[in-house]
Amino acid sequence: MATFQLAVKPAADENGGDPAASLGIDYVSAKGNTFNASNAPCGVIAGTEIWAVGTMYPGATASFDSCVAVPADAVQGGVWRVSSYIDPSAFIFLDGA
Repeated sequence: MATFQLAVKPAADENGGDPAASLGIDYVSAKGNTFNASNAPCGVIAGTEIWAVGTMYPGATASFDSCVAVPADAVQGGVWRVSSYIDPSAFIFLDGA
């Protein structure tokens, strides 16, 4: 299991944005295998998950936990990949375990 906490601040979109509908969260192993939070969730404390955030408007901030079921031998050396569903070319990699 790999856990991850992310704080987000939306861009200045007056229509707001929902992190659950806007962000993809994956764990990428050192061997390049991807484990997706949507396809392999492992549970987090109720109320702290991305789906609990809801729509965010300019100036809003939120934190949430994400958890991905990852085989034990794939955790070491992996990275978190946070991507945009709105712009698939927009993504960042963050240190994993």
